[in-house]
Amino acid sequence: MAAKKSARKKSVRKKTASKKPGSPAMDFIVAALKKNKNAVYADIKAAADKKKLAVYPVMFGRAKLLLGHVKAGSAKKKAAKRRPGRPRKAADSPLDAVRDLLGSMKDTERENAHLRATLEKVADLINRAL
Repeated sequence: MAAKKSARKKSVRKKTASKKPGSPAMDFIVAALKKNKNAVYADIKAAADKKKLAVYPVMFGRAKLLLGHVKAGSAKKKAAKRRPGRPRKAADSPLDAVRDLLGSMKDTERENAHLRATLEKVADLINRAL
């Protein structure tokens, strides 16, 4: 017995622009960016505050994306870069790893000595006060 497949047609809806009006603040940001592509958030925020519109940085970014001034996902590329204080991915050789370890130990010892001297000064001041 062969089961008959139901011949349903899937309805395909095209995504079209929404008919409902956007927020006045977003419309204001888009208009300002259309006038000046290089406008700064602070300037747009100040102008929006005069018109009593609530504007947030995310709205500014979405408006720039909407107008095609920036690409989507460009922040992810910047976040992948190494920032200060973040450890390196891998040392080139074991010798470099040992040098890095010794350098960090010396830095820790210097900081320890500095903090110890500061504590001695504080203790001396407390003894004089009593």
